[in-house]
Amino acid sequence: MRIAIFSDVHGNKEALEAIIEDIKKETINEIICLGDTLGIGPNPKECMDLIINNGIKMVLGNHELYFLKGTDIDDEMDEDEILHQKWTKEQITDSQKSYLEKCSVTIEKEYNRKKLLFTHFLIDYNSKEQYPFYKLNIVRDGSIKNIMESLNYDLIFIGHEHKDFCIDNKLYDVASSGC
Repeated sequence: MRIAIFSDVHGNKEALEAIIEDIKKETINEIICLGDTLGIGPNPKECMDLIINNGIKMVLGNHELYFLKGTDIDDEMDEDEILHQKWTKEQITDSQKSYLEKCSVTIEKEYNRKKLLFTHFLIDYNSKEQYPFYKLNIVRDGSIKNIMESLNYDLIFIGHEHKDFCIDNKLYDVASSGC
């Protein structure tokens, strides 16, 4: 089985179209988006149409969570980000919202006897907050490695940081596809 993975399109329709075109040239069994299809860019509605119409599985990123739960779940958002999220909310159709409501923050798979986790970023399962992801500073201070090692997966795929990196051939950040 071959899986195509991308993340953080952020409303960039042209980038998403290019990704889908590249994927169609390969023999791919499944496509997984690691979230943040919405937010920042000018075409959230068109990007959601491309995700849905191409049968792409998706986990929720922080921008989809802002859409579904509101911006007050993240205390680090500034006024411009909040205004953009309000605009994004006006663009998304009821059927797109319904699609998002069915998505989870993780997808788990088993492939060749390996446990795989697909998520926008590592989940803080001890948190009681509505915002489920660890803060990005875990990448900068190195604590992401300890958190990753405590998870019972052979491979973990994340986005969110917008920079590609790999830790111990176990955790892969696929970087931003649209920024």
